[in-house]
Amino acid sequence: RDFFRPVSLEQMVELNARGHAGDEPLVAVTFDDGCDLTRSGATDVLDELGIPATTFVVLDCIDNRRLMWHHMFSAVRSMRGDEVFLREFRRLANSIEHGVEIASIRKYVAVTKRWPMSRKDEYAAELWHACDMPPIDEFLAAEPLYVTWDDLDDWRRRGHAVGLHTRTHPFCSQLDNVGIAD
Repeated sequence: RDFFRPVSLEQMVELNARGHAGDEPLVAVTFDDGCDLTRSGATDVLDELGIPATTFVVLDCIDNRRLMWHHMFSAVRSMRGDEVFLREFRRLANSIEHGVEIASIRKYVAVTKRWPMSRKDEYAAELWHACDMPPIDEFLAAEPLYVTWDDLDDWRRRGHAVGLHTRTHPFCSQLDNVGIAD
């Protein structure tokens, strides 16, 4: 707040459309993937500071019904370590596309951008199992990562906004017309 005036995303879009050139720099705060903000206390901090925010939710993950595919990778890395993750990711990537080189842990996301998005969840589940991870429903019960519908109601009552971040979080630039319609 010392450097920027927080505004809602809606206000930012409106001001930008009007060519806002005010002296005070503006900032719109957004959160990606629909992770919990209410139970963690983040919403209380935003409210205390008077900062409006928008959370973009992945519909299939609301109420912890599903673990988003890229979050599966983060969980594997956290629970099994980068060495196990990278070994199994390389094996998987080479079964999908022969000759894939992944020199470091920072390079794996670029590889996933070449995957057919219709199969991303299948590939992530294969890696999850190869790394001897617990059943996903047990993992989500122990680690409730995502917002619930009640959390979203509370979030909106408190003056924040909700946006859609797709149903399953594919790389949208990789979708064909069939994938977009899905």
